[in-house]
Amino acid sequence: MNNRCSCNFLKLNKLIGGKIMKFETRSYAHAVGEFNYHIQLTVAYRRGIFSNEKVLKLTRAYLVEKLKEINVELVCLEFGKEHVHLFVTNCKNYAPC
Repeated sequence: MNNRCSCNFLKLNKLIGGKIMKFETRSYAHAVGEFNYHIQLTVAYRRGIFSNEKVLKLTRAYLVEKLKEINVELVCLEFGKEHVHLFVTNCKNYAPC
């Protein structure tokens, strides 16, 4: 089994999807800074379920809807055969775990 990620996701050096990202410092009541997370979700036993287009579309739709619901900005979403990469911002009220 090949453990290397086939995603282009890790080229983030402030360059996402071919466009330059402007990371801006935000000011809050007791903090100033950026709140960005790179999250990788892996399927149990590394089953390649995202090879199925229907599963991929449903998962993408669910993640986008849920992030909008909790008011977290999705910067990038990429799929491998058995995992998902998310890069999110504006999530200071949520722990990554």
